[in-house]
Amino acid sequence: MFSSGESAARALLSMTHFLRTERNDSPSDGWRPKFDSPEELSSVLNAFFAAHPATRTTCAAFAQRIRNEVNRKFDGDAPAFYRAAGISRFQYSKLLSHPESSRPSKDTALRMALALQCSLDEASDLLALAGHALSPAIPEDRVWAACFAHGLYHLPTVLQYLERHAGSGSGA
Repeated sequence: MFSSGESAARALLSMTHFLRTERNDSPSDGWRPKFDSPEELSSVLNAFFAAHPATRTTCAAFAQRIRNEVNRKFDGDAPAFYRAAGISRFQYSKLLSHPESSRPSKDTALRMALALQCSLDEASDLLALAGHALSPAIPEDRVWAACFAHGLYHLPTVLQYLERHAGSGSGA
């Protein structure tokens, strides 16, 4: 059996293959996505994720892990956690109340891992549960990885490093 992170990775690879087959291959204009509008692409992606239970399972596992860690590290004080993560109460509530229909953005998952003071390995595991991964090819990801590896968990400082070294203050 595969872990939930491996299942999510397989589902995302399947989605990538699906999107590659749904394109126009016109030599005159090169590769162009088949989808004419963001809404059209969004509806296809939503249908894909609805059809692949691995993504729902991992998001539910992500929500459960966050719940457990908030109880353990913040003594159940959710407001202290989402303030430390720099996310809104609405985002936090939506992720935990409806994990089957909401998937955290990479930035949100990274901020939550930072607030939980995860090691680099723990942060990578948490990101995998959310369907994301750190990539050495992405400058923002290298900054996040360095912060986790060196135990730098102060969000404003991390955002300053992101702005300075990756040209982005938002994260991923």
